[in-house]
Amino acid sequence: MFNVYTDVTVTSLVPDLRGVSTSLTTGKSSFRAGRSRCACCILEGNEWQATRARRARRSRLEDEHGHNRPSWHHSQSAQGLDHYVQGHANRIEIRVVFFDSEVELRILSQLRAGYSSPGDIKVLVESPVLFEGIRPFLEALKTEPENIPFSRYLVFHPSGYLSTRTIDPPKYALLPGFNFQLSSLFDREAEVDDLRMNRVDKSSVDHARAELRRASRLDPSQADAIVAALSSELALIQGPPGTGKSYTGVELFRVLIANHISPILMIAFTNYALEHMLCSVLDAGITTDIVRLGSRTSDDRITQYSIETREMVAGQSRLHDSESYKTKFRELKDVGKEISKLIDRMSKIDLESDSSEIIKYLELFYPEHHASMSDVPPWIEVAKSLSQDDAEYFTSVKTI
Repeated sequence: MFNVYTDVTVTSLVPDLRGVSTSLTTGKSSFRAGRSRCACCILEGNEWQATRARRARRSRLEDEHGHNRPSWHHSQSAQGLDHYVQGHANRIEIRVVFFDSEVELRILSQLRAGYSSPGDIKVLVESPVLFEGIRPFLEALKTEPENIPFSRYLVFHPSGYLSTRTIDPPKYALLPGFNFQLSSLFDREAEVDDLRMNRVDKSSVDHARAELRRASRLDPSQADAIVAALSSELALIQGPPGTGKSYTGVELFRVLIANHISPILMIAFTNYALEHMLCSVLDAGITTDIVRLGSRTSDDRITQYSIETREMVAGQSRLHDSESYKTKFRELKDVGKEISKLIDRMSKIDLESDSSEIIKYLELFYPEHHASMSDVPPWIEVAKSLSQDDAEYFTSVKTI
């Protein structure tokens, strides 16, 4: 299910606080305001020429930080769009930020040409079901990766292949002098203040496993799971319900934080599972340095750790340093003005008839190539002279 807006005209490229946005106009009859913009693209003729546009929610977050201006961006509030539509009889103007810079180059090329071919029909297509959270994954699937993490294990192998292979340790565990400090897994009554484990030393690993089995808060199978997870770059902990898988995960989290190993990415299949783990981490007093990504949470305690709340608090704290904030804002506006000048120059220059900009670019970024063009080798001058002599000879013969 998607929405189509016809009679689209590209008017300009505009740098603003969200990047370089494309200013579009479309017929009022085809535009329906009051809904969140999720994704859109432009169809030119019979060929797709654009990619998804930035989701509205992210821009609304920026507006909440004090940057809400009366510019008719596609991600403005529904009330603002409704008001604009009511105040303009025939057409409305919106701004769209495309993810693919190639779109902006195509638009700039068209603006420089100053005209559109008869078959150049633009249609704005909006997909309301494409969310920002899954966009990076879709983009990654479209590319050929040069480096695949855990390729030894994720690439398809015959049955039984992995059972005959040794799992490598984490790269940070191979640093010279690195040792895991496991004392955080013991209660005070155990009186274990120092228990180190060196992954590359088998006797150290065996000793740590035995001590964890003997006196830690873990049962023997949980102790084995912790040692395996710390000793391997890839580990799978499984077991029937009630065996303490979540508890083991929390204790593993405790060890990583205690050893200053971060950042840690925690992924769960459901919101409930993720919130359960985060609440367990908070209850255990392990850390409060948490940022939660994803859909809204039903747990009030987790809400304060959502990225939306974190961004809002960070924005308010930046405002306290008003002078620094104003300075950065002025610098940002100056950069925007420079970009506007460049866009204006690029839209007016004709590279086919005026090559001075190309020559300047070569002189600045490719001086050797520019020098080879400027300092013509002697044999070229000789060849040019001979060519002119031949032309004069044939002209004189023809005249006779």
